[in-house]
Amino acid sequence: MALSFALPLWFAGVLAATVLFEPTSAVIMVGPAAAAEAASAAEKAAIIDARSGYVRMASLRKGFVRELYAHGAWMVWPAVDAGCAGLAG
Repeated sequence: MALSFALPLWFAGVLAATVLFEPTSAVIMVGPAAAAEAASAAEKAAIIDARSGYVRMASLRKGFVRELYAHGAWMVWPAVDAGCAGLAG
């Protein structure tokens, strides 16, 4: 019962922190690839890695995370420098 309340609260907290504090390194955008392409063209951002279902991007511009949501992103998370690709061996 507690997990069914805590997990959505944790997700909401991470999503809100990403929008409020806007990481200046990389973010992972979950959503349609067209949203990442539109945001990167309009906001001078770099697409670092694109996989099925998510795109890893970077931008130093303030407001970039909000622009991703405006272009149709479903979720935007801060990315760890090595990301999941760092685990592949």
